[in-house]
Amino acid sequence: MRYRFVAAERATFPVRMLCRLVGVAASGFYAWLRRRPGRRAGEDAGLAGRIAAIFEASRRTYGSPRIHAELREDGVRIGRGRVARLMRRGGLTAARRRRVPRTTDSRHDHPVAPNLLGRDFAADRPDTVWLADISYIPTGEGWMYLAAVKDMATREIVGWSMADHLRGELVCDALVMAIQRQQPPRGLIQHSDRGVQYASKPYRAILARHGITQSMSRKGDCLDNAPMESFFGSLKNELVHRTTFPTREAAKRAIFEYVEAFYNRSSQRTSRYTVDRIRFCCAGSASAGCFGLLRARDRRFLAAGLSRSARRNSHGPSSRGWWASISPRSAASRKVRAATPMTAAAWLRVSQGSMPSPVLR
Repeated sequence: MRYRFVAAERATFPVRMLCRLVGVAASGFYAWLRRRPGRRAGEDAGLAGRIAAIFEASRRTYGSPRIHAELREDGVRIGRGRVARLMRRGGLTAARRRRVPRTTDSRHDHPVAPNLLGRDFAADRPDTVWLADISYIPTGEGWMYLAAVKDMATREIVGWSMADHLRGELVCDALVMAIQRQQPPRGLIQHSDRGVQYASKPYRAILARHGITQSMSRKGDCLDNAPMESFFGSLKNELVHRTTFPTREAAKRAIFEYVEAFYNRSSQRTSRYTVDRIRFCCAGSASAGCFGLLRARDRRFLAAGLSRSARRNSHGPSSRGWWASISPRSAASRKVRAATPMTAAAWLRVSQGSMPSPVLR
């Protein structure tokens, strides 16, 4: 090894100085240069060629164990360690399948809630049953994790949060966003898996504070939370598997646009309960300003008559938007229509910090 270092650097520095530096004699170095390659070095050269041929024939997918097995079948007596060393020397690296993170860890000592749904995902009105789950998104900077909350009546994603970790704050942020956005009545059922994030004390404290009843799937049974699996399947088939995200920030922008401008506004996904009310919110304390704006607008209209839930239960949402539902014209028309979609361009303006004012019709 020291002789190889001297041979590599002798074009730049004197040989004697290099030999003194590494602690060898100059005569020994020159003797090493004159020495012919040994028998094993010659064998290595021949084996390296055969290993490279097998590697290319496998479409660069075989690692040292499978190449070693191929050589043994051909009658070559060689150890697996030698195969691995020759592959490293030749720069032959097999394509590895990226290890998928495990988002659900049910091996914990926290309390586990009973399964209150029993795969009955029907809900007759909004804010009665919410489902929650976590998924992962690959990016050039590593994995990014998405926690989402889905309303089973409207089939909208009412809360979501994205982060580069799987700590409890991820699901807490998504739940807080959903609560601030919907302001559900007490008695709501919130269903999730048995992951440690959903069983943690901070998450259960948020549920208890708002009168939300917790429900959990059976252990290892993803079908108990099938609608959330369906949402994540749509997200990955329609966006993630078609896109390469160089950074986590790029993935966040794309997922925000997909959820708010496409998924939640699709008439084929959302139900007849979907109300065209423009909501601007995000998980975290920075959303206080946008919620204040919405509440200020709400107070102006609530002074004119019934509460939002009473109006919605009496004649349903109007296709002209939530604000139109307080007018005599919309009260007379009892038809329940799909919400008017908001354009993706408008949501992109929101994601970039520009909040257009809603138009009152």
